Amino acid sequence: MKLLSVSCLLLLHFASVLADPTYDVTVQTPNGSATIRGIQHTYGTSFRGIRYAQPPVGLFRFGAARRLDPVGLVEAQAYGNICVQGDGRTSHEDCLFINVYTPNNVTQASKLPVYVYIHGGGFVEGGGNMGAGIYPNLVNKGPIVMVSINYRLGPFGFFSTRQMTAPGNWAISDWIEALNWVQRYISFFGGDPNRVTIGGQSSGAEAVSTLTLTPLAKNLFKQSIHESGSAFGAAVMSYSEKTRSTSKQLSIKLGCATSDQWDNGQSFGTILTCLRNVTYDKIVAADNSLPGHRMKWSIVQDNKYLTQRLEYLALQRDPKKNVLIGDVHDEWLGWEMNNVLHNINSSHNTAHQMRDDLSGSYEMTYWDNKQSVLVAADNKYINNQGWTDDNHREWEARRIQLWSEMVFIGPTLRDAAYFQYMKNNVYLYSLDWLSPPALPLVTDPLFRGCEHTWELQYIFSTSCNGFTCTAQDEILRNYFTTTWLNFIIGGNPTPAGSPLPFKWLAMDSTNRFLSFSPNPKMQPHYHPDSMFWVCTAPTIDGYKGPFC
Repeated sequence: MKLLSVSCLLLLHFASVLADPTYDVTVQTPNGSATIRGIQHTYGTSFRGIRYAQPPVGLFRFGAARRLDPVGLVEAQAYGNICVQGDGRTSHEDCLFINVYTPNNVTQASKLPVYVYIHGGGFVEGGGNMGAGIYPNLVNKGPIVMVSINYRLGPFGFFSTRQMTAPGNWAISDWIEALNWVQRYISFFGGDPNRVTIGGQSSGAEAVSTLTLTPLAKNLFKQSIHESGSAFGAAVMSYSEKTRSTSKQLSIKLGCATSDQWDNGQSFGTILTCLRNVTYDKIVAADNSLPGHRMKWSIVQDNKYLTQRLEYLALQRDPKKNVLIGDVHDEWLGWEMNNVLHNINSSHNTAHQMRDDLSGSYEMTYWDNKQSVLVAADNKYINNQGWTDDNHREWEARRIQLWSEMVFIGPTLRDAAYFQYMKNNVYLYSLDWLSPPALPLVTDPLFRGCEHTWELQYIFSTSCNGFTCTAQDEILRNYFTTTWLNFIIGGNPTPAGSPLPFKWLAMDSTNRFLSFSPNPKMQPHYHPDSMFWVCTAPTIDGYKGPFC
């Protein structure tokens, strides 16, 4: 027993010697100084799991984020809880944590540009935990300071009575409070609060788009990066319960309201009290039992953050903020992969089924004049294509294009067009190249494309998704990370004097964009069919953009 104890002590000693050392940063708060204790790795320094807001639990469930300043010694060597998602077993309501990643040996005098990244996941999953690839790709290569955050998801982030009792958009309050924390404290980590770029992918980009639209975030960042997501996405923004009634459904499911009580609007205080007294696991179970659809929980019009329709807010944006925005070419491919690989000759891939699926899609509920938009969409994407119904390959490819453009590419281009109209410098891109060894099961050239999230491996990772990176992949990774960093540092992805062998020009009236590949090229007419969702459908709905 004594020998075993000595052995354990020796193991603990060697483990402590081999472990990366801690690293302290002292910050000044309104209440005095505090110490944030992170870890200095060989490749960079991390501060993980710092609280940026008070725990949103108990009476503060379904309430705006509340400021929390560091106090005393803050241990920041491990990620904090991720916000409630899935079955709730490995996530928590107490989840508002921020993470800071820096090169080694930076000081307050370094004043490095800051990149605040907001994760995706459809506003129902995900977290701010980042892999070590961010250091060689971004943090050290910049150099920059990088920040990631957790924010409330699902009902905890978006429950709303659509009036002052519980106006909703709690996640927006989280994003803003995290940016406030960055403004207060990032300088102590070597970052410059006057050079903050916000960025995100998928619903993270929808969050970024939202932050560019709400006046309450206007002074909290300098520029923005939007990857495959926009607040203009069909079904993202809800103006009434016609497009999203999950808060009502959840309240009824949990026994906190009847349909009549919700509709008459006289009992919201009682309903909210009831919901705050329900354990979070019961809320999760009830939520998971409700019908599922894309953007089941998301932003709503309110009296604080999004007080007008997005079209009007977009005309009030700051034209001095530069924008980098784009998509991957085949955003919807991943959702159709099973059909591509195993059911290509099924009735799923016919004009008739596409027409039915489009009519029944949640996205179509977004439009006030749904039937007119639907007829126009059928004429654009389905009718008179020249294919017979048994040409299943072509119909599957058309389905992927339609949903890619309706859900992602069209809204992104519409967002970009509003920015460009307001005289922002807009750098538009599309990832149009698939590495030859990628997606080895997909052998039909018609379906060898870039699916949603495909660009992330070239920005945040040093490896490739399910295949061995080629020399061309490494070239592409260098182009992505270099242009992202050039933009974060100076607002232009290919500034004067850049050694890159291409020039990324700002968007113009031809919707010119950079087509990403190992040989990037500027092209006109960004995904031309997606103009249907930029101008045609909004015009039918009565919200024609000034650029149309």
